[in-house]
Amino acid sequence: MKPISQYHPIAKYSLYVLAITLIFILSVLLINTQAFDEKSSPAVNLVMQPQDRISPQYNAYFYFLGLLASNAQDPHEAGQKLQQKYVDNREKLGLDQLSASDSTKILQISETESWFTQFERCHARTQHFCFQQSLNNIKALDFNSPRLIQMLKRYARLTDYQDYQSPDKMTFASPIPAFGYALSLQQISLAHQFSTLEFDSFLIAIEKDINFWRTLLLKSDILIVKMVAIAAIWYDVRYLSNIISQHHLSSVQVENIQQLLRPLNNKELDLSNAFRLEAQTLYNQLAKLSRQNLQEIYGIKISFFDSMIQVHATQNLHFERYLSPMLVLSKLNSSAFYDAVQQGKTEHVTEQWFSLSPSNLYNPGGKLLLQNINWSPSDYIARMHDMNGMFNLVKLQLELKNQSEFQPLQWVNDSAYRNIYTLEPLIFNEQKQTLEFECLSKKSLCSISFGAHP
Repeated sequence: MKPISQYHPIAKYSLYVLAITLIFILSVLLINTQAFDEKSSPAVNLVMQPQDRISPQYNAYFYFLGLLASNAQDPHEAGQKLQQKYVDNREKLGLDQLSASDSTKILQISETESWFTQFERCHARTQHFCFQQSLNNIKALDFNSPRLIQMLKRYARLTDYQDYQSPDKMTFASPIPAFGYALSLQQISLAHQFSTLEFDSFLIAIEKDINFWRTLLLKSDILIVKMVAIAAIWYDVRYLSNIISQHHLSSVQVENIQQLLRPLNNKELDLSNAFRLEAQTLYNQLAKLSRQNLQEIYGIKISFFDSMIQVHATQNLHFERYLSPMLVLSKLNSSAFYDAVQQGKTEHVTEQWFSLSPSNLYNPGGKLLLQNINWSPSDYIARMHDMNGMFNLVKLQLELKNQSEFQPLQWVNDSAYRNIYTLEPLIFNEQKQTLEFECLSKKSLCSISFGAHP
């Protein structure tokens, strides 16, 4: 082999470029080996600490999980069996999943839930007139059906629970309870009780319902559970608004409804623990993500980036740029959160963290991963505050209901129930006959109607 000095200048230049390129590639690969990973920051270590869990005996999680069990089974026991099967699959078989066949076998499911497919659930966070829609939609149901009778009894039993905690060591594949079925049962149950009970008894039923979902909001640290609880409470509030607009209320009934519309307190509003648990699940899973998982999260076909994720560095970056700001935002009151939104402090998650710059030669896989986790957590905080705004709308509606001389615009302007963000009067739309304010959660409908269902 000839010495490099004897090569043609162009050939020598090419060899130098090739050598430099190889050294560069090897250096990049080297600094992305485990030996060069950062140490987890103290804040990340704190997030990774396991949380205490309560006894399954008092835990609504298992009842939710086993809600669709056959009529002969106890849902709570069925839910515990499902959870244990998932744990066995993960720890004994190395399968982080609960398969459809596992669920079918344990729940002893033999047919589809016909009541569920026949009933069209109203999405109260985005729709008016849920009360009337539910009353109309239950006409398609057979309330003599043994299965529907059993499911309504189960929903009544579910709302007796006073605790909710998900098991520890959750992953992206952990079983998710049958929340969609529970929300449909909520609407069917309340509509049916309104049709069959005295009005005061119905108010007691809706009080029990809203208190149950507020319990979940307070006791659960799982983000999806909190959002389901907010959806259910939104439905209860929408229901109350529809009833107020169409029924004469005694002074005692007005007082009882006002008690149901107490605003979410600071503990109920606070999503910081839910965000911590979401982060804990991500941090635990980072080192275990398969190529398929990574491709689903990245949204692209991965070549070599999946081997260039520095686990601790990615955890530290996630905490610094994502979790830490969310923890701060979760503690703000409504007006302070509104100011943060106006100042763009909730938009950090949309920044392009990964670009072709020298600093991104280290941990490119982790940075690209975080950039492609495409969701807006601040919107969940907004839903919580919007809920309190809805309480104010319905309280003002109650005030207007009791006025003998209906001068809504003046009353709205003078009322103590105001826009929770700006502290300005709520908006009365005379043409649409609505009370409203602008939601911070852009997909929500922060409006109630005085009119009848069209």
